[in-house]
Amino acid sequence: MKHINRNQKGFFKGKNWQIIRFGIVFVSLTFLVFYFLGSEFTDEGTYSRYLNVAIAHSVSFILRLFGLDARAVGTSLETKDLSVGIVSACNGMIVCIIYLAAVIAYPCKIKEKVIGVAIGIPIIEAINLVRVVCLFYVLRYFPASFETYHIYVAESIIIAFGVVLWLFWVERFVQVRRQ
Repeated sequence: MKHINRNQKGFFKGKNWQIIRFGIVFVSLTFLVFYFLGSEFTDEGTYSRYLNVAIAHSVSFILRLFGLDARAVGTSLETKDLSVGIVSACNGMIVCIIYLAAVIAYPCKIKEKVIGVAIGIPIIEAINLVRVVCLFYVLRYFPASFETYHIYVAESIIIAFGVVLWLFWVERFVQVRRQ
C-alpha cells in the first residue's frame, strides 16, 4: 500500500500555480491584443501609421546627426540614392505588446507593473530606433546582406532585448513577497 502525505504540495499549488497562471495570462493577453487590435498593427491602422511616421522622422533626424542627408516623407525614409518604407513590422509594437503582456501577467503590485510599462516601452522603442538606423546602414553599404540582417539578426536582437529587459524589471523593480 502506498503512503500518501496530505501535507505535500500538489502540482497546481504554490510556485507551480504562479508559473501556470503567468503562462495562461501572458498567452491570453497576447492573443487578445492581437485578435482585437490586430488591424491596428497593420500598415493601414491609424496608430501604427502615426508610429511609423514618427519612426521615419526620428531615424532621419539621427541619420542627419551622423552626416547623411536623410529626410522623412510620410512613412518613407529617403536619401539621394536610397528610399525605404517604414512598415508596421518595423515599429517595435510586437515586442512592446509581448513585453506588456509579460509585465501585466507577472504576479506583483500594480505600482510595479506601472513602473515596468513606463520604463520598458520607451526603452524598447529607443532600441528599435537604433535597430532601424543600423538596418538603414546595412542596406546602404551591404545591400546583399540586408534581408538576412533585417529578418533574422535585427529581429532576434530586439526580441532578445525585450526578454532581457523584462528579466531586468523583475529582478530590479519587483519586490519578492514571502508566502
